[in-house]
Amino acid sequence: MVDVIQTPLVHTITSLMQWNAIATLVSNLLDLDHRCDAKVRTFSSNVYYAEQTILLISDSCTINNGGCDHNATCSHNNLTNAVMCKCNVGFEDVGSGSPVRCQDSCTVNNGGCDHNATCSHNNVTNAVMCKCNVGFEDVGSGSPVRCQDSCTVNNGGCDHNATCSHNNVSNAVVCKCNVGFEDVGSGSPVRCQGLCLPEEHTI
Repeated sequence: MVDVIQTPLVHTITSLMQWNAIATLVSNLLDLDHRCDAKVRTFSSNVYYAEQTILLISDSCTINNGGCDHNATCSHNNLTNAVMCKCNVGFEDVGSGSPVRCQDSCTVNNGGCDHNATCSHNNVTNAVMCKCNVGFEDVGSGSPVRCQDSCTVNNGGCDHNATCSHNNVSNAVVCKCNVGFEDVGSGSPVRCQGLCLPEEHTI
């Protein structure tokens, strides 16, 4: 982006000393940096006018983020120096053209997380984080998580003589000793032990 500033300098020549001073001024104007364009005009024998046009060049990325979305980072192409917009970490480009239109990744296809997982963001980097919901176990070997019903994975952590089910409200795993077994544990999950049934007597 280019800003233009025009500065008129008007002097009345009344002595040789003033003329020399103005000549020096004009010389300095003509020696300006290549970004400056100095024009000199003479209107009469005693009036001298100098117009200086100064081009102030600003990095586009410093002005309104280069036109990029406010959740995007503005940079420049290494070859053409054209503006490039890239959504920040934790945001997804949902636009169909340029510049990008960035939206919270968790609102787009659950951030790429399993449909039985909750998408959130890292407090430091804002990167997407996936965590299996209550009642589901991560059976994947990498990222993102792959969530499966906990009761189908090692009986949900329940004793092998217990039945795994889910709480109707929270979906948390519930373990209950099978018929003929009693919970002899002191906490969760249950620890099931067989009951001693009385012998049947035949008369």
